[in-house]
This record gives sequence, C-alpha cells and structure tokens, in this order.
Amino acid sequence: MLKQPWVKYGTKLKIREIKELLDYLPRSSSVAIISTADLQKELFTDTGAGTLIRRGYKLAQWDNINSIPMDPLRSIVSKCDEDVKSGKISVAIALRQLEAHHLKAYADEPMTVFAVVTTDSPVPRLEKFLATKEGWLNNVAENVWAAIRKGHDSLVWECDEKSEQATWYFARAEGSLLSRGKYLFWYGIEDPTEVAKLVDQFNRGEQPEVTKNSHRLSAGLFGKSTVEQVRAYSTRSFRAQRRGYATNAHPTNPNPPLRETLNDKPANVALIGARGYTGQALINLINGHPHLTLSHVSSRELEGKPLEGYTKSKLIYENLQVEDVRRMEESGEIDCWVMALPNGVCKPFVDAVDASNKPKEGKKTVIVDLSADYRFDNGWTYGLPGTPPPGFSLLTIELQSREKLREATHISNPGCYATAAQVGIAPLLEFVAGPPTIFGVSGYSGAGTKPSPKNDVKNLKDNLIPYSLTDHIHEREISYHLKHPVSFIPHVAQWSPPLVRFSF
Repeated sequence: MLKQPWVKYGTKLKIREIKELLDYLPRSSSVAIISTADLQKELFTDTGAGTLIRRGYKLAQWDNINSIPMDPLRSIVSKCDEDVKSGKISVAIALRQLEAHHLKAYADEPMTVFAVVTTDSPVPRLEKFLATKEGWLNNVAENVWAAIRKGHDSLVWECDEKSEQATWYFARAEGSLLSRGKYLFWYGIEDPTEVAKLVDQFNRGEQPEVTKNSHRLSAGLFGKSTVEQVRAYSTRSFRAQRRGYATNAHPTNPNPPLRETLNDKPANVALIGARGYTGQALINLINGHPHLTLSHVSSRELEGKPLEGYTKSKLIYENLQVEDVRRMEESGEIDCWVMALPNGVCKPFVDAVDASNKPKEGKKTVIVDLSADYRFDNGWTYGLPGTPPPGFSLLTIELQSREKLREATHISNPGCYATAAQVGIAPLLEFVAGPPTIFGVSGYSGAGTKPSPKNDVKNLKDNLIPYSLTDHIHEREISYHLKHPVSFIPHVAQWSPPLVRFSF
C-alpha cells in the first residue's frame, strides 16, 4: 500500500503507525480510522462508519500437492473433510486422490482454509474447500475464494445436499441444480449448450466436463430452447425468466431451490383474521405461490366485502365461528389453517380443529399460529427454520431444524423483533457474558391497524416513542428460545423500515 501514488504525508504516517501497533497485538485486534463526529456509530467496528484495518495472513498457492507443508495440511483435512470425518476414506487416501490431477491449491499461512482446484478439464473443478471455524470468522474463506475467482474465469463444483457449506455456495454460484442428494454449482458458464451438457452429465452421475464458453448469453435468448426441455436449472443470465416462487432467484438466498411438490393440486389455506397487516401480507404471498390457494378469509369487521388483491379466485370475507371451523375441518376441505388473530384469541379455533372427527387419511391438517399464544408451548414447533452450522453462524439466519418443520402440524410463528434478535445474537452467544440489550425501533405499522398513539402519524412526527419497557412478550420469547436472558427496549417511529441494534 505504501507504494501506491496516493499514499503520502498523513496517510503514509497513519499506515506505518497502525502496522507497528498491530504487529504487537493479537491478530483478532483491529484499528478503525474514524472522525469524531461519527464516533457514536462505532458500536461494532466491522459495520461502523470508519475504515477498519486488521493484520491478516498472506495467501499461498501451490501447483503440486507434495509441495504443501504436510502437517498443517493433514490437520485441516482430518478436521474439515466430510469424507474423512465420516470414516469413508483416510487422510492419506484423500491426499493421494489429488496427486493424479493438475491442480492449483490455495491456503493461508496457518492453514485455517485450504482449497484445491483441478485443471484437467477445460473448465476447472473445485475439488475441496475446507475451512476451520477461525477461517470462517476471520474472513479468510472470503479471501481464498477471491483468489480462486481471480485465477479462474469459470468453475464447477459439487456439494452434498446436507452439507453445512451449501448456504455459502449458493451466494457464490451463478447456477445450481439438485439431483440425487447433491448440488451442482457453477459460475462463468453461460452458453446454453454447455450448461445443458453439464446438467445432463451430472444427472447421469458422471463428473461434469464442459468446454470453455466462447460467447455470453443475451438476456432474451433462452425462450423455449432445447436446453429448457432437457433439464430444469438456472444461471444468472436468464434466471428472471426461468425461476418462479421461493427459488434461488437471488444470489444471496440461503435456501435451496424449490423442489417438485408432492401434491397433485394446490393446498387449500383458510386464513382466520385477515384484516390486519399480517393477514394482508399473507394474502399477497399465497397469491404468488404456485402450490397454495386461499379458500377462505375470515374477518368480523370486513364480513361480506370482496377480498381485494387476490387474483386466483373471487373471495368474500366471512365471519367464521368456532363451529364453522369444526365443520370445515371435518369435511376435509382445508389443508392448512393460519391464525392471524391477536394474542389470546385463537385457542378456541385451534381446539376446534384438533377436536374434529375428520377421518384419518395419513396426513393431518397443518395449523400455523401467527400470534404469541403457542410460542412457549413445547407441543408446538417454533417456526424459525434451520440450524446454524459450525463456521456459518454469522452467515445464516436458521435456528430450527427444517426436518422438524417439514413434519410439523402445529407451528408457532416467531415474533418480528424476536426473529431479528435471535438471528443477530445466536451466533455470538458463546462470546456473551451478560444479558445483551436489544434496542428495537419499529415503523408504526408494527402497532397494527387499530388506531392508537403508537400508530398516530401526527403523534409520531419527529418522535421516537418507547413502550412496554418491562416484560415485553418478545423479551420473554427471545430469552426462552435462546436459553439466555436478554433486555429489550422497543420503540415506535414515524417511518416503516425496522431497526434493531444490540449491545453487550
């Protein structure tokens, strides 16, 4: 950096002094350059207002597996290679398999991250990407990936469906495919013919080989080409045309692509309590979902009025009573009940569904409660999906087993603040000594549609109003599910986007 022409005078002095400071501090230390006016923003230096400087390690590259320092290499392979950890192969076999390839290997000095790209084919193949927890948390994985991207214009790699790294790979791939319990990822391959060849080989269980793409794919080229008829897949060039609902349409989406539904027709959803913001948002989601249809909407205040914003069919608001719910459940016409009611109201409706005499058909009706009534009930599944894998805890928002959610029939939906707080705090719990303090600010829509001082725009103008400063339901919910006490200070403001900050 000192050789750059723009580095001179005070900048050069700062860099030298910072280097001297960091040379004597642990590598986890960092220095931030910030103006005094922005000092209050520096709650977390990694996301603060200043320039963050940290002492890192140089990345090394090798063209031969035998030239790599063997002790640290054996150590990271034994710790992080899934085939070795499961006992499928030994460390020696794992390394011997790489000897037969032309390759490029990458690692940092202490080898907290190790990657191998083989170059036997025209398009390189990522054979291994191994990272320890320190490698993920210290951003070494990102640096190694940047080196791989710089050295290879295109790349192909595979990953087990249940691998903890699948989430991370989705954010870095331009295309993906799920087949036989494995994901195929790629970037830099934009010729439809080559993508079709890649996909076909993968589906047949062969190691994919493709030639280097010779031209880029234009936006409207794909249409109904031969490639679309052969397999379903995606690349960034035409993803907007090919993808539908809840797929990997966004490059940072951590969820795998939507699999084929097992139902031969869309599931019928009945929404109880459709007047509020939550009910309206859910109506919009169902309207765009290919495997769900809204069959009933219930609202006491809107009874008899037509439902607006739903285009799949014409619906009229009903005022469903408990006996109506029981009768409809027994008839088998509803696949999923969604309770969008205020806290403390939905129990009679839930009891009506559970007590119905609906014939047993091997599949029970699903109930999703959006209120807080069952968030502390161990008989219900708390619906914050997934499990944060080791090393990915800062990159994922998943806290509950997806397998458990898939089988659940009674799902309690997490609260809004509770979701944000758990996502932010869960990865840091092992480093937290006392109760974290959560400073939450919500737009006035968070106060619901019923008029009150908390959603009065005039009252909120140039204002920030704290409320429920003790024993807030979300404070109890966060503490209960994190199994760690927290302090929560909610506020309401005159704008819509939410803001949640944490302090420790």
